[in-house]
Amino acid sequence: MNIGILTDSYKFPNLALMKISAYYKQAGHNVDWFVPALNTMYDKVFYSKIFSF
Repeated sequence: MNIGILTDSYKFPNLALMKISAYYKQAGHNVDWFVPALNTMYDKVFYSKIFSF
């Protein structure tokens, strides 16, 4: 299964996406950063936002 992860902030580490990535990698799935410009097909895409205000 191909899993895409997407975040809007690259200044801070996103712990939620790190946990999701580790879980799916341990299960043997392919995990990659989701880039909308590339027409790569993913079975699931996870998005998380960090609020800093």
